Amino acid sequence: MRIRPATLLSALIFGSVVFSASASAVGLGFLADTPMAYLNKNDKPVFVKAVADVLNDKKDGETVQWSNEGLRNSVRIAAEITASDTQKTDAQICRKVLVGLSAKGQEQTLKLKVCKAGTAAWKVAKS
Repeated sequence: MRIRPATLLSALIFGSVVFSASASAVGLGFLADTPMAYLNKNDKPVFVKAVADVLNDKKDGETVQWSNEGLRNSVRIAAEITASDTQKTDAQICRKVLVGLSAKGQEQTLKLKVCKAGTAAWKVAKS
């Protein structure tokens, strides 16, 4: 199954990077050095695929290790990705995903609820 970049976590990834880049404009410059901000163009599609694979293939509570080793980024980024709380209805499947990222001695935790209907791509659920 092909995951379109505009779906699953792109809002989160690109939003975080844009937010981090513009954070100094509103006095939040410290967010520019978060692990998410270090993901580059080579890392992003591989990272999104790793999260989608966990959501599609792993049982609740199973954790997958991810790193950007070999992806031409001078900053080493590591992640632990865990899906949980699967809820299935006739219309959709929803899961929570926990992503722990680390880079340059910094740690960042992302917690999201995501859903998909049928064979559609995962999307961040609206609360």
